[in-house]
Amino acid sequence: MRQDRGLLAFPVISGILSLIVLGVFFFPVLFVFQQEGIDPDTMTTTGWVLWILLLFAFYLILAFISSVFKAGVVANATRILQGEHPRFGEGIGAATAKIGALFSWAVVSATVGVLLSLLRSQDSTAGRIIGYLVAAVAGAAWALATFFVIPVILFEDAGGVFSSIGESWGIFKKTWGETTVAGFSFGLLYIPALLVGIGCFLALITGNSMIFFGLFAVFIILLVLTGVFASALHGILVAILYQYATTGSVPPQVDESLVKQAFVEKKGKKTDDTSRPGTI
Repeated sequence: MRQDRGLLAFPVISGILSLIVLGVFFFPVLFVFQQEGIDPDTMTTTGWVLWILLLFAFYLILAFISSVFKAGVVANATRILQGEHPRFGEGIGAATAKIGALFSWAVVSATVGVLLSLLRSQDSTAGRIIGYLVAAVAGAAWALATFFVIPVILFEDAGGVFSSIGESWGIFKKTWGETTVAGFSFGLLYIPALLVGIGCFLALITGNSMIFFGLFAVFIILLVLTGVFASALHGILVAILYQYATTGSVPPQVDESLVKQAFVEKKGKKTDDTSRPGTI
């Protein structure tokens, strides 16, 4: 990212568009709740159908925006790793050239997102706990299986979206196996914002409104900046790991330990690393 800070433009614009979508959808959601009531037990069948359709449309638009701009990051990051200096427009051009496939991926991604959301929205307390656990496990597995979907869509002729998902999982499984978990986390990047958020809470409960609003402004700024940085970093990481998984080589600009520690073997699982050609 030090070589081309222009990569940050992709998540910035994506974030702005996502906020616009959020604002547009905020009022319809209020309308649904006003007409049907916030309590799911009192919502009619029509209300539930309208809510699910609205939720799906929301997920779909956000997933499509995210996919297009993430594709731009991956496309330009890949060229930077190859020693080139692509412009922002070239990344967008690479993404729009695959716009149909990216939209299909967004539809699948939105469908999964809605299903996971519904799992977490059970009526009973026990149901919600089970739903959250199932959604967490399923979501983690889905994230690993689809980790390389964007570069597969960009750089390979895998066919339809489900073929791209299968190819993504095949690349991942061949390189790191089936018993791995992510060895990295972008959650640590949010620690400064979290600490400021705690300060906001303390200021709120002590009734110091001036400090609260000041810290809240800092919290929002940190949250936005961290989100932009993490999004760009994730796209770059996908480009790096895809190049490694498909070629077996680590780009010279990248610390080799980053690739080695990207995914680690689950505790208690033993695999023969020599059986996977791409494994370090």
